[in-house]
Formats: sequence, C-alpha cells, structure tokens
Amino acid sequence: MAHYSSDVRIVVCASADLVAGHEFDAELDLFRRPALQRAALAEIAEDPESCVSVALTTGEPTKVVGYAAFHAQAQQAAGSSRVLELGALEVAPAYRRRGIASSLLKSSFAGGRFDAAVVFARLYAWHYDLGRTGLGPLAYRRFLKRLYGGSGLEVVTTRQGGDGAPAVHGADLIMARFGPDADALSVESFKIALGVRRSTT
Repeated sequence: MAHYSSDVRIVVCASADLVAGHEFDAELDLFRRPALQRAALAEIAEDPESCVSVALTTGEPTKVVGYAAFHAQAQQAAGSSRVLELGALEVAPAYRRRGIASSLLKSSFAGGRFDAAVVFARLYAWHYDLGRTGLGPLAYRRFLKRLYGGSGLEVVTTRQGGDGAPAVHGADLIMARFGPDADALSVESFKIALGVRRSTT
C-alpha cells in the first residue's frame, strides 16, 4: 500500500475482497456501470497472476475513485514469462488532474513487479472520455501516450491481421513495456500474437 495524499491512498494488487467490498464512485462508468466494473475487477483480482490496483478515499465512507487492472493472458503456460494486458485505467472525474492515474501506474510497476513480464495496453478511441475532458481524439491520444510512457510503455504498431486489432481510427494506440527480465521467447511470442512490427513514435 502506498499513501498518495491525505485523502486518497493507493492499494497495489488489492485483494478481491477489498475490491468487491468497496463502493465505486458513481462516475467510474467509462467502460461499464460501476457495479458491473467492480464485479469484473474483483474477478480479475482473484487471479494471482493478475493485479488490480485501486485509489481509495481515506474519509468515511471509503470508496474507490480510480483503478488500474492488469490481467494475465489466458493462453500462458505455467512457468512462462508473464504477458499481461493493462486493460483498464480510470479515475473518477472529480479526482482528476491530481496525478492519481500516474500514481496508479507507477505504484503498480514499482519494485520490479512486472520486470519479468510483457505488459501491453490497447487504447481505442471509442473508449476515450472526450466529453468530460474537452479533448479531441488526437489530443487524448497524446495525453495517453505521455501517461503510459511515464511508466515505461512504448508505442508499437501492428500489421494487418494481427490479434492486436490494427488501428481503425487515427487516434487508436497500442503500447507495451518489455520488462528487462522477460525472456526473449516470450517477447517474440507476444509480438507474433499481436502482429507487432516495430516500436514507433
């Protein structure tokens, strides 16, 4: 657990009970309704290979105001280097512009937690919160590139036909972090699975 500020704290790789046992802010609705998202995240948190980090208010009643979800890929063989998708990152609007999203990411990656893993994120324009940020799609893409890049993820491109679903919108973005201890075979397997061609800017 890392204390972020006097009124919000970050819990890294929270237990399923902690996730399921806390109310979610009513505006954590970017991907689905808060109650449904809470149930989905609690299920991810049950997997010891996955990780759900949450931002909790410290006052009563305590509630979740942000989260980052890393879920292990189902096809992984036991004992192989880990490949995880950073599938969702969200902060409630009332708590934005305070660095909470960055803190969720940096706290999750701290201590070499994912150094033996490939972590990737598929960021699609239809999920961008344009209405509540006032940003256009390309500006939002630049924001995400800076945010994820701050934790070591780099932009990658995919070829047509790859499982990484090549961009259908100019603002789509796929980023990945290749941990320094991830073995070469796992990195190559990941690149083939997503149809990764190369790093780009």
